[in-house]
Amino acid sequence: MPLASSHLPLGVLSVDAFDARTEVYPLALGDRIFLLSDGVLDTSNNNDELFGAQRLRQVLSTNREPHLLIEEILVALNDFGGKARDDVSLLEISAVDEPLQSLPALTYSDSGASSPLDWSASFVFRASTLRRFNPLPYVLQLLLEVHGLRNQGAALHMVLGELYSNALEHGVLGLDSALKHDAAGFALYYQQRAERLGMLQTGFIRVTVRVEPVAAGGRLTLSVEDSGQGFDIEKVRMQIPAGNELYGRGLRLVCEIES
Repeated sequence: MPLASSHLPLGVLSVDAFDARTEVYPLALGDRIFLLSDGVLDTSNNNDELFGAQRLRQVLSTNREPHLLIEEILVALNDFGGKARDDVSLLEISAVDEPLQSLPALTYSDSGASSPLDWSASFVFRASTLRRFNPLPYVLQLLLEVHGLRNQGAALHMVLGELYSNALEHGVLGLDSALKHDAAGFALYYQQRAERLGMLQTGFIRVTVRVEPVAAGGRLTLSVEDSGQGFDIEKVRMQIPAGNELYGRGLRLVCEIES
């Protein structure tokens, strides 16, 4: 039974407008919940066809060995000749009648030190990397090793994601957000994104992270640079939409988090 989404994606609405209500569904023993990221459905083949919901439902309906479901989906994606446009994440949760087992406490590489450290790191992602995968989870995992940043994971993910997307789409690929003025424009925008990313031969994105101690605790500085033509930041800030436009929300959210 498919569960229809009743909320917009995280990060689209402001804090005041965000609807945090949840829906409750009863589970019986043997019931299974299958979760996936949209990277599964958006995987495309050499003919620019999407794997889509229909092919996924076919795999689900023909599955006879529950423990092989995820493997069968991955095989279907491979047979489809799929090229992932985004992360491909799959998760299955089963309702079983087994005693709870205590999980070991999470450990971190900083051995529990609570004082802010003093370090910096720089990563350069070039064309061949940008075409194939999203490097942000690796950078985010590095940041979450710092005690003071662990409870800021959602904000860090949002800020890094928006800065990286802007660097990739507008800097490296040269896309224009103004295309996203309606549904047809959205489709054209992401069609151009896929085409340009697939043909990308040059360009880079550099992510620099600096963590340093200050009197009040610690300071995190993030820098995301790209090989594009650049822009006037003050001019861009003045042009960030404040109403119901379908584009420009990402930078507005970043500015709100900064403040």
